[in-house]
Amino acid sequence: MVDSIFAQHLGGAGMWVTNSIASLLLCTLAVSGFSVLIHFLVRKHIPQLKVGGSNDVAVGVYATISVVYAVVIGLLVIIGQERRDAAGSSIVLETAVLDDITHASFEFDAPTTYALHRSVVNYTTTVINNEWKLLSTDREEQITSEPYEQLWKDILRTEVRNEHQAIVYSSMMDRLQDLSEARYSRINAASEHLTTFFWIVLLTGGTILIVFPWMFSVSSTTVHIVMTGITSSIVTLVLLLVLLYDNPLSGVGALDQEPYLALLSDIRAELKP
Repeated sequence: MVDSIFAQHLGGAGMWVTNSIASLLLCTLAVSGFSVLIHFLVRKHIPQLKVGGSNDVAVGVYATISVVYAVVIGLLVIIGQERRDAAGSSIVLETAVLDDITHASFEFDAPTTYALHRSVVNYTTTVINNEWKLLSTDREEQITSEPYEQLWKDILRTEVRNEHQAIVYSSMMDRLQDLSEARYSRINAASEHLTTFFWIVLLTGGTILIVFPWMFSVSSTTVHIVMTGITSSIVTLVLLLVLLYDNPLSGVGALDQEPYLALLSDIRAELKP
């Protein structure tokens, strides 16, 4: 329940932040500016931080925290890239299967060919106009399976009249199972997100990385604040990178609908007299 509520709020904010490079930079500048402001106020009201030297133990602790945080971020980015690759492969497989079914339908009578073409077009159009938008905005629970089920029904009611059609029909059934796997893999890749616990850990770790150096005594206020700005910018950018990878169908560099659009164009070209 908590994960669902958190995902809805994060999804809405994340969509705006990751929608363009400009919004990513704006978010980074905002976090960096806020961090710099807070650090400036801390330095102003705690003058003890302006004098003295850094403790070697504190430096070692900070280095350890930085390494652990970097490793966690690196693993999440790798996992995110793997999910993105899996979603891309599923999309390619899905459109390839639909294309195979379209071509195989010509081996049957005209009504069957028309019905299968109609089902494939309806399925593909639904993915483009409905499913893609729902998945990219974290509303996968609203996805309907009617076009997918209709395609199954149309293939199952296909009449086989000779041995050649029987071979083609058997191949279509095998490919239909591939379609099911590709479809659910695509939906799963876009609907699985980091849990609330993970985001709490990442945000807490990032805050520690930004705030911890404030405890170090640096004589120059300007240098100290610049260090805060740089650190907060880097932390913000890597967190935005993780957010970008959290859904391969939304944000800057998201997977596009081109395979489905190309398939739809090819089918309509084949149906022209």
